Amino acid sequence: MKTSIAVDLEAVSKIIADFKSAGHSPLTSEVIKAYMGHFVSNTGVLGHLSWNAQFGKILSENRETFGITNPTEEPVTDELGNVTTSKRWKFAD
Repeated sequence: MKTSIAVDLEAVSKIIADFKSAGHSPLTSEVIKAYMGHFVSNTGVLGHLSWNAQFGKILSENRETFGITNPTEEPVTDELGNVTTSKRWKFAD
């Protein structure tokens, strides 16, 4: 899947650092909410067309820069009550 969204990596890095300072391993959905101000699932959207999936791919591609690793998948509920899944990231150190 080719990444096709633009994300401010410096802003994402700060968000992840804030989660780390709080002692919380963030879900991709939580990072999206902190970055965008909200999180809703892309129900029925193919991964290569999903903004959320593209954002997750950016986290994965930049995991060394962000100091995150080994995501595990968890069920989450979005702001509209839709159930989906999101990856929980661990901190590398």
